[in-house]
Amino acid sequence: MTWQFYKYCVLFMWCVDLTCKCYGQSISGLTLSNQLKNIVNNGLGANYVQNEFDKLAYTSYPLDGPALIQELGTTLGSKFQSRITALKNIKQVVEQQYSSFSSSGSTKQCCSSTGLEYNALFKGQVDVNDYCNMISGTASSGRKLANAAVYNQMKANLNADSTLKYQYYGSEEGVLINYPKIKQSSCTSYDPRYRPWYVETATPKPKDVVIVIDTSGSMGSLYNGRSYMAIAQDAAKTVLETLNPNDKVGIVAFSSTARRPPGQASTSTCYSSTLALATPQNIKYLKSYISTLYPSGGTYYGLAMTAAFELIKNSPLYGEMRGNINNSTDKERDDQVIIFLTDGVPSDGNSALSVIRDQNHALNNRVVVMTFGIGSSVKTSAILTSMGKQDLNSVSYGPIRRTTYTWVSDLDNLRSNMAGFYSFFSSSEEIIDPIFSVPYQDAFGIGLVTSACLPIYFGNLKGVACVDIPVSELLEDATYFQQGELSYAFITDSRGRALTHPLLPKPKDKGDDPIFVFAADLERSAGAEEILASMRRSESGNKTILSTRSFARGDVNKEGVHTRSGVLSHYFWYPIGYNNFSVCIVVGDNDRQARLNTLSASNDANTFTYHRLDLKNSGTTCKHFQRLARKDTSTVMLTATAFKDPYNYFERNDSLSDVNAYELYFRGQSNSLSSNPVKDNVRKSVIATKVGNTFWTSSSNTASSYVVWRAIGTIEGIMRVYPGVQLAKDYNHQLRPWWKRTLANKGKNTVSAPYLDTWGSGYIITLAYAIYEGRANNQHTTNDQVVAIMSADFSVTYFYGMLQEKFTDCRSSMYSCFVMDSSGYLVIHDDFVSVPSNPAKPFIEGIHLMVKVLVV
Repeated sequence: MTWQFYKYCVLFMWCVDLTCKCYGQSISGLTLSNQLKNIVNNGLGANYVQNEFDKLAYTSYPLDGPALIQELGTTLGSKFQSRITALKNIKQVVEQQYSSFSSSGSTKQCCSSTGLEYNALFKGQVDVNDYCNMISGTASSGRKLANAAVYNQMKANLNADSTLKYQYYGSEEGVLINYPKIKQSSCTSYDPRYRPWYVETATPKPKDVVIVIDTSGSMGSLYNGRSYMAIAQDAAKTVLETLNPNDKVGIVAFSSTARRPPGQASTSTCYSSTLALATPQNIKYLKSYISTLYPSGGTYYGLAMTAAFELIKNSPLYGEMRGNINNSTDKERDDQVIIFLTDGVPSDGNSALSVIRDQNHALNNRVVVMTFGIGSSVKTSAILTSMGKQDLNSVSYGPIRRTTYTWVSDLDNLRSNMAGFYSFFSSSEEIIDPIFSVPYQDAFGIGLVTSACLPIYFGNLKGVACVDIPVSELLEDATYFQQGELSYAFITDSRGRALTHPLLPKPKDKGDDPIFVFAADLERSAGAEEILASMRRSESGNKTILSTRSFARGDVNKEGVHTRSGVLSHYFWYPIGYNNFSVCIVVGDNDRQARLNTLSASNDANTFTYHRLDLKNSGTTCKHFQRLARKDTSTVMLTATAFKDPYNYFERNDSLSDVNAYELYFRGQSNSLSSNPVKDNVRKSVIATKVGNTFWTSSSNTASSYVVWRAIGTIEGIMRVYPGVQLAKDYNHQLRPWWKRTLANKGKNTVSAPYLDTWGSGYIITLAYAIYEGRANNQHTTNDQVVAIMSADFSVTYFYGMLQEKFTDCRSSMYSCFVMDSSGYLVIHDDFVSVPSNPAKPFIEGIHLMVKVLVV
């Protein structure tokens, strides 16, 4: 084994009379390399474990792309079937019962809910034996409430499929029935009509929306104690909330001039010159811009309309955007609208009418203009009426879609009047197939979800029914796809966005809003565009191209990636039934999967002791860094990767019966796990890693005096750690920088920069080494498949002491010694050993050389 990943430098410094001079030199790393090699072999046991793995029989299987894609596509499709069945049941009952819905009787509002209990399935307080209603403060006065038949069907759906999440029906009148019952803090704030899932289902075509807001001086007038400006800002923000990332949006504020939002950086023109995709991040920024508007100046309609049309003209149609090129059907889908709000007569006469004529003629009259007025001066407005009707436009340039001017007398209703703009674009044709919403953060705490929805008709559109589906559940099979070292899977939607891809973070139920990336920006090799276009058309197929693989060098943000180009890659894609998603498996040429042959388990704690010592502990425990631990044996954690259903793993809380079942299975006393089965090779992986436990617990091993933790993590998703300790449920060694760094440096001892230990021992440095699939001749190359990685953690203080021991100059107060990695980040520095044991913000983690050392 060689250790080539780090360089060493001793910085020599001396001072005379307050004048300091310094010089540095790079010194040989061989001495420290040998010391680390000694830790890897004699403390961690890498040589011993590799030799034991070489005694095991492995079989390498070539990857069968056609079989893999068929299996994955079928599995993903089956996950949608129960949701769609439940959704269609709700739609059928609502349409059958609609005539009997009544405006009288108990409202059962969610804001008054009682008798709730925590339910892990819904990740919150609910009552699965009841439902509740949310009635918007702007709901129709004669609004109808769904009857008990709807609730009964929703409950029956949950009884038929215990994995279902929230089911609900939102009406055109502003009422939502939600099952199960939850607690809502406000009785009037929630309006289903303005939620993205509702608008996207009612009007599934992408929309280009420009909101034009009057900021003239008269907008400072008051209505019930609030300024027109504040009321208009709330209304504009509500319009933004109705949009989804299929839509594009822009803002124009006008008075004596027309203004558009600046970009977030000096080089960005995203908001000022073109429409922006209505992603959560863009919506947040545009809301913040709207909040900065204030009343001042005149009322120049013509300037405002010119700026609005410029945004539309400078923006591509959805079908012309990245990832949708050559998809001609998409080019017909954009509905384009300018929503114009003012409280005053124009300062520039009727110039807006000629602007609308000239600009919309150039766009074949495809832009709709909607006008809204507030205040007495525009109670009747000929120009606002003419703007909506586009009276100067000629049908010779294209059909004109005319609108009716809306004067809002009660400004408390402005929000609902403007946010209801989408109704103009509702299709007269009934939508039969479910609409799957763009993923969004659920308002009721489930996390990132997609809603499977269907519109409800009773003569015309009456509302929308939906069933929520957690994104992580849908994507888990592709997200945790692990076959070979050069193969992977990804999923796209019909717009060409990547929902999961190895170059994207794994989807989480809770956390930040999703970031939407076109698959074409991730799959950039020649020939990939044709594949992605076929996936958008919900076709199946296969194609072989040369592509590039990107591999993390560790912490991607700090160390970047390394690439391998010219990889002969076989793409296999398949549409996921019942929705607009497609899955693709990319198989590297000659890629294979190494699998252990049959291994026999022994019924003892050393083979398998589950890490949940708080649930069951049959041995002697102690405190290790304030953690309940066992030093007589290692413990094993099964990460999400180990399970056939990773989502179910996260949904379940381990119980004592689970621990007992795991023990029986992994110790060879039973042949199945009924509650949450693991993947086929996991038990063999557990048995194989027992040799690590044997080495660590040997009486001759003295590494415990300086090594904090020793561990072996496998490709199959098991993590064996010594001393045995409980790990967090979401821990996954394959996501850790030390794991990625070691994979990128096979055959080398790799060392991490200091980081805060997630297992509770403070700031540590990790030394790791890869274990290859077994070979009887004990000869390995970096082309061999890695099946496990071993790691040893030790304190920053120990590493610094080892450096001083091996390099005597480092002991002198005249010198300063440090070690940096190949990216320039410090592994050890004099300052690191003086950090308090539990600092609030230690200056130790992720510190680059240039921060610490002044280079002259």
